[in-house]
Amino acid sequence: MPLDGSSVELCKDLARRLIEKHRLDYELVRIKECIGIYERGFTLHPKSSFAAICSDVIPLPKTP
Repeated sequence: MPLDGSSVELCKDLARRLIEKHRLDYELVRIKECIGIYERGFTLHPKSSFAAICSDVIPLPKTP
C-alpha cells in the first residue's frame, strides 16, 4: 500500500469525475425533457417555481 497519499488523491480524482459525469447526465436529461415539453406544445408558467428548469432551453422557430 502506497504511503505517499497517492491513493487518496486517486480516490478524490475519481470522485470528482463521477460528480462531473452525474452533472452532465442530469443536464442532458433536463434539456431533453424541456425540448419534449416544447415539442408537445407546452411550456412552464413563468411564475412557477419550476420555470427556471427550462429557462435556458430556447425553442427555435420551425423552418418551412
